[in-house]
Amino acid sequence: MALILVIDDEAFYRGYLRRLLERMGHGVIEAADGATGIALHAERHPDLTVVDFLLPDSNGGKVMQAILQRDPAARFVAVSSQAAASDPGFAATLKRLGAAAVVHKSDPMERLVAEIARVLA
Repeated sequence: MALILVIDDEAFYRGYLRRLLERMGHGVIEAADGATGIALHAERHPDLTVVDFLLPDSNGGKVMQAILQRDPAARFVAVSSQAAASDPGFAATLKRLGAAAVVHKSDPMERLVAEIARVLA
């Protein structure tokens, strides 16, 4: 199906999402920080990138901007555990920076999967 890059510093979250997406038939590559994610995107050209807003070396907005400079057609779903992720203003900012969807990490995983499917469609 699709190759999906997951950029998130939480190993448990990355692993859980990987297993879920692989059961759906997708290929998944993982990065624990923004720099690694940017490099993997340039190397592997995924169909979609799921990017956490808070990363140890950057933030999701900067990562999306760096990737979009190399690949203007890149597609993103942004995730965040911050309370601000539920704020429409925060989501609008991430969408201006390139996210096709913004999902709070406390939302049911089905919502994230539905947004991934929508963006890939």
